[in-house]
Amino acid sequence: MSDKCYFIDVDGTIFKHGTEEPLSDEIIAKVNALYDAGHQVWLFTCRPSSGVWVQIALKRVGLKFHGVLPKPLADEYFYIDDKFVGGSTKVE
Repeated sequence: MSDKCYFIDVDGTIFKHGTEEPLSDEIIAKVNALYDAGHQVWLFTCRPSSGVWVQIALKRVGLKFHGVLPKPLADEYFYIDDKFVGGSTKVE
């Protein structure tokens, strides 16, 4: 098990803003690769009622993840968001 924990925003990163349509199959594959490699994958969103319906939509597109949280404030984890602030834009 890896010690890395990824928090990934839903809107603008996984889904197109305000929809349940994925940005691309490549994004889904890369997130699933993180999960399959043993990393913790947590999603966050500011969408109201971010519980069950968001999880159902994410599972419908085949995304693997550990859970969905309200958008957190954390500086000890990897942030992946549609608002670039610094770091690398390349996911390997």
